[in-house]
Amino acid sequence: MMNKKMIVGVLVVLVFLSTVQNLRPVMASGGDDDHERYSSFIINVYGQGRVCWSGASSGCTQSEAFLHIQNGLGNTLTFTATGTNGYRFNYYDISSPAGQTSVNPYTLSTDGAGPYISANFAST
Repeated sequence: MMNKKMIVGVLVVLVFLSTVQNLRPVMASGGDDDHERYSSFIINVYGQGRVCWSGASSGCTQSEAFLHIQNGLGNTLTFTATGTNGYRFNYYDISSPAGQTSVNPYTLSTDGAGPYISANFAST
């Protein structure tokens, strides 16, 4: 005959183990739908200058930066390119949606697939 305490103990262990199997960390990746919640942006600088961005994120780079921005209605990024050492901003080369543009500052939505953005500077 089994002891009541032992039976209760086994049941507690079984309930605990079945509960632990279904736990997920709070910061876990969303899996397949992660790409729908975030946009990635790769920013490159060609020539002498820097690109700063503000909006859903902020910062600056004089070489290369990678941004991983959470999507949200109305979230935007504004990029501003500034030449240095006798260089001037020439144009952005944006993979989507604009292509090549000399609009500076340039604002885009963070929703959807994030583009590759290169800022090109020319000597004056």
